[in-house]
Amino acid sequence: MRLPSVLLPALLVSAAGVSAQPSPLADLKPEVVVNLPGETHHVQGLLVSGDRAFVTSVDRAALKGYLFEYDLKTGKRLRTVELQQGARYHPGGFDGDEDSLWVPVAEYRAASTTVIQRRSVKSLDLISSFEVPDHVGALAVGPDKLYAANWDACKLIDIAKDGKIIRIRDNPTPLRVQDWKYRHGTLIASAVAPPGSGDHAVVWLDPETLRVLKTYPAGTTDRGVPFTNEGLDSRDGTLYLLPEDSPSRLFVFDTLPLANLNRPEREQWLRDLGFGVFIHWNVDVNLGSVISHSLVGADATYVRRYFDILPRYLFPRKFDPREWARLARLAGMRYAVFTAKHHAGFCWWDTKTTPFNILNTPLKRDVVREYVDAFRAEGLAIGFYISPDDFWWFHHNGYPIARPPAPSTTTREIPALRAYVRQQLRELLTNYGMVDVLFIDGPAHGLRELAWEINPEIVVTRGAIETPEQHVPGVPGDALWEACITIGDAWQHKPADSPKSSQKLIETLIEIRAKGGNLLLNVGPRPDGELSQSEEARLRDIALWHFVNGEAINTVRPWVITNEGNIWFTRHKRDGTVYAFVTRSPWKLGERRELTLKSVRATPKTVVGILGQSDEILEYRPDIKPKTEWRQTENGLVISAMTAQRMYDDRRWDKPVVLRITHAEPALDPPRVTTLDATDGTLRGRLESMGDSRALEVGFEYRPRKGLTDLYEKTEPWRALPMKTLSAPGEFSDRLPADLAAPDYEFRAVVKHPVLTLYGAEKPVR
Repeated sequence: MRLPSVLLPALLVSAAGVSAQPSPLADLKPEVVVNLPGETHHVQGLLVSGDRAFVTSVDRAALKGYLFEYDLKTGKRLRTVELQQGARYHPGGFDGDEDSLWVPVAEYRAASTTVIQRRSVKSLDLISSFEVPDHVGALAVGPDKLYAANWDACKLIDIAKDGKIIRIRDNPTPLRVQDWKYRHGTLIASAVAPPGSGDHAVVWLDPETLRVLKTYPAGTTDRGVPFTNEGLDSRDGTLYLLPEDSPSRLFVFDTLPLANLNRPEREQWLRDLGFGVFIHWNVDVNLGSVISHSLVGADATYVRRYFDILPRYLFPRKFDPREWARLARLAGMRYAVFTAKHHAGFCWWDTKTTPFNILNTPLKRDVVREYVDAFRAEGLAIGFYISPDDFWWFHHNGYPIARPPAPSTTTREIPALRAYVRQQLRELLTNYGMVDVLFIDGPAHGLRELAWEINPEIVVTRGAIETPEQHVPGVPGDALWEACITIGDAWQHKPADSPKSSQKLIETLIEIRAKGGNLLLNVGPRPDGELSQSEEARLRDIALWHFVNGEAINTVRPWVITNEGNIWFTRHKRDGTVYAFVTRSPWKLGERRELTLKSVRATPKTVVGILGQSDEILEYRPDIKPKTEWRQTENGLVISAMTAQRMYDDRRWDKPVVLRITHAEPALDPPRVTTLDATDGTLRGRLESMGDSRALEVGFEYRPRKGLTDLYEKTEPWRALPMKTLSAPGEFSDRLPADLAAPDYEFRAVVKHPVLTLYGAEKPVR
């Protein structure tokens, strides 16, 4: 397959612009490498089925084609079948369904003929066959037809399973398929570049439009063979590649970080929404305990009482999701995610999969249905949270109650659990209309693929994008990410919870939006179904602030820098409007302040004002004109502004004030720094760009690293190492102090610009 060197950058363009090209597979460590002993000749295709791997191969000298069966774990060859039929001895990439293997066997030349052999996956015996009047080099099996690619994939042929040609299409892409598979509504293909080019790739395609959905650079093995040279299969987030002839090796990769099939335009749509509500609610809400997790490590008596007694006491008599939805909408939230099933396994809908559900409680109402109807009526996008872990299922099927990384806890390890959770997900995604967002809180193998198959428009958040929990990353992102943060300390209602201040929550929202992310702010309804007084109060405070300043939060992207001290920035994604948030500085009504912004330059069309106010009247003071004034100087954009809109009785406003600056331009070109890695206490970073500076100070900061069990502990401040000066881009390094234990720390690269300090991503010290 020919893949021109200009193709990959073009395919990596999304609605947000050109994204950074990911590292190739060669830079990732495979989960497993399985050696396939014996002569494999020239390998062609690969199919993984359960604990078996099937391989097609051609021996051109002997004019023979083969189908080999291997033990997937050991690589032991179990069976061999010869495939040749007369002049046809060249098998290609192939695929299968539940009972059969569909193998193309062609003449060894272009524009020839092929016989499609359907063989039993159990016996490998020939069941049936039919001819195709072209050379088929790769074949994928869809639900109701076959997808064939001819020699060099110049033509793509849809074939009915009885052999009738449905249609023949010219390949609209430069892709030349070696092997491909139909998986969860998409075609995934191995593709190689022409000699002299290294742009080999794994490619995901829409089978009907042949639109490229995703590409991932392949690179080469340590033998110099492209990873996508020949056989490929993909199963529930695991990628299998068979690139090499004898001695052949089967490479197994976890593709969860790679194959995000969210449609780019849908990710940008969710990014525009920016602010959502997360709702954690579970059968143990009456106890005021941690949600679900009290079952891990519990004795048999506690577990029995949890599953038997708690459903009898679940009666939220004041449950009215319309009130939740109205308040969320007023607070500026534009989408919602509800915990349809948390780790305990309790289902809030009328499921056919388990009796551990809301219909078997005194409430006897489909809470998911009422949530969907209420939030949809208020115009919020609908999202579901689902946990692949299921403590009720573990308990009733003889498994210890635990979470990953404990063994035997994932749908990937337990096929029966995978089928169980997939059926629950299918119910949620087919019984409640359009579902916009899916949050998979655990290993998502095979679940997110099912979601994309059922609804290609769905946006999978956790399981496909970065979703930091209870913290905000230190660097902005150029793609969709979502921070999940609680109003208090707990996800579910906790009677003695301590809520964060409204000011803190608003400033967190501002910081996240300035860094290009979304905030999913969590509430936990009480046992009676209402929100707690403190959570409602925080949301109403946010509602007042957002009612005035919402345009600075919605449909925005990061500015050239995130902040100048306590002043944070966003920009409207379609015009030159910049929003400057003045935080941590209560601004009294009628007070005039002068601010200088060094990163923003005014143009002749620029207009500056405070969001929400007319700039014409100060209440009770007709002698004062609160008009905003500005002037561009060599030192920056100088703004003189007065707050003139009263929000509280005491005439004080402790929330951020937002300045709108239209038709603005960047006044500086900031440098860029990347945190690389740390091995044996040596920290490495790279200054990517000098920006508009001739010399810059660079260095590192470090702090104790928080683990999963430390999320609720106070974060330690960053500690700085001595800085050094660079006059050109390049790598730099330093040593962690010798008395520190490396695995217990994280670090980040730092660059100091004359106007601001910028950071790379936080990474662990290995």
